[in-house]
Amino acid sequence: MANAQNNSLLRGTRRLLASVMKREMTYSLIWILCLTLLTVIGPIELMALYDKTALQGFTQIMQIPAMVAMLGPVFLKEGQVATYAVLGANEMLLLSLLLVAIMNVFLVTRQTRKEEERGSLEILRSLPVGRLANLSSTLLCAVIVNALVSAFTTVALIALRAADASFTVAGALNYGAAFFTVGLVFAAITAIVAQLASTSRGANTLAMLIVAFFYVIRIFGDFAISGSTDKNIQFLSYISPLGLPLQGQPYIKNAYWPYAILLVVALAAGAVAFALARQRDLGAGLIPEREGKAHAPSYLRSNFGLVWRLMKNQLIGWAIVMVAVGATYGSILGVIGPFIESSTFFSNLFKPVAGFSTAQVFIALLMVVFALVACIPSMLIILKLRSEEFNGHLDWMLTTPIKRLRVIVDYLIYALIASVVMTMIAAVSLWLTALVVLKGTDVGDLWLYSKMILIYLPAIWAMTGFSALLVGAAPRNTISAWSYLGVGFYATYLGRVFLGDNKHWKWVIKISPFGWIPQYPIEKIHIGTLVILAAIGAALIAMGVASFLRRDLDIG
Repeated sequence: MANAQNNSLLRGTRRLLASVMKREMTYSLIWILCLTLLTVIGPIELMALYDKTALQGFTQIMQIPAMVAMLGPVFLKEGQVATYAVLGANEMLLLSLLLVAIMNVFLVTRQTRKEEERGSLEILRSLPVGRLANLSSTLLCAVIVNALVSAFTTVALIALRAADASFTVAGALNYGAAFFTVGLVFAAITAIVAQLASTSRGANTLAMLIVAFFYVIRIFGDFAISGSTDKNIQFLSYISPLGLPLQGQPYIKNAYWPYAILLVVALAAGAVAFALARQRDLGAGLIPEREGKAHAPSYLRSNFGLVWRLMKNQLIGWAIVMVAVGATYGSILGVIGPFIESSTFFSNLFKPVAGFSTAQVFIALLMVVFALVACIPSMLIILKLRSEEFNGHLDWMLTTPIKRLRVIVDYLIYALIASVVMTMIAAVSLWLTALVVLKGTDVGDLWLYSKMILIYLPAIWAMTGFSALLVGAAPRNTISAWSYLGVGFYATYLGRVFLGDNKHWKWVIKISPFGWIPQYPIEKIHIGTLVILAAIGAALIAMGVASFLRRDLDIG
């Protein structure tokens, strides 16, 4: 009887898997291509910019606390030879794993919660299909997609062996195993979240907060591993699904025990997800929704108030992220000065600026990270308009006296306000942490930190304008906005660190609008550049609005 019951719960999984794979085909191909390219870009860049004798200097760059926070610790021991494979993996693995986690969050919520909201699963349930069939087919799809990502990246790394012998087959297989197991862990975690939350938006938000939480605790654990902080907190890296796979050390130890642990975690989380799915009703979440008020608040009478209602939780979540980012980087300011001054190499890399401390010069490099993260909420607000259109909600809205121009302008106003608020939250969080850990910090430093990040606002507005243009002129290609932001991160932050003073490759930094912003106080502020960037952002916004007003609604 038990076997018959289990079979009925999973009945139709194979047929549903074919349907899920068909819907995910386009998204998966894009992710596979991007992750494969990202995997090989780092090593190729290293081989183009550094000869083998210069790799030791690059290793020292990777040991900067900011780089450890961003990319993970360097596992090379004293006396070990640095190779293109080892440092290329160190440079790209953590960033790629973060993207793999995000890919799986979107995949699972799209095929579970999103399908429930659309009513598709209700129709499927009327057929001879088990109640767990959709979840099982979704997780099987995640297994296939992660296996393909792992296979493609492994083959790409093996192909690099033709350029340098350090790219061993064993290292490539180990690197690919990290992709596969981390993907499964976050697919299973998201499957649990999908049973708890009652909406796809809530599931996405909660899952992304979990990803951010694991990323942040890994930072402190990796600081301990690299020797920047107390070694007693190394365990934080081991309990994070984004920190544990780094212990596999591709091209160094090629250890597989971290991946075995991750696989067990994925299986356990998947089992929990199935158990929870059996207990909940279709369209409901196990976390009960709060009872609504008897009367809607007065601000919902306007579209401006409705936008706030739709974005409130996400904006609060991103405000918390900005606080965490500021506090995380601020926590190392007390030790970064002596760390840099004790090394001739780092002293040359972070050259002193008259009137400013070593820590303040170091912060100038970090500010682009704060700006890139602060840009995300503004883009989310603009792209939310596309989501509302795709789901048909905007069509209902426009049957009322509200005009299209008012709708898009309200979203734009929130996006511009968010850009200022988020950057200031980061600056204040950094300053408050510096008050605790960095002697000599005073009120004047708050203005300095604020100025250092506020000059990035024109670049954020340019990205906001680009997002608005996509919503207006190319609504089905809005994913390009995130792709361009990713390129901006790689070209600007990592480019400034890795390219150094290489004049032949400085143009790479200028690919992104963030690359045109000076690193104050290391570099002087050019008002003309900021004005031009702001003007470009305004022009892109105007073109986006004009396109949105002219075209027909594009409902999914």
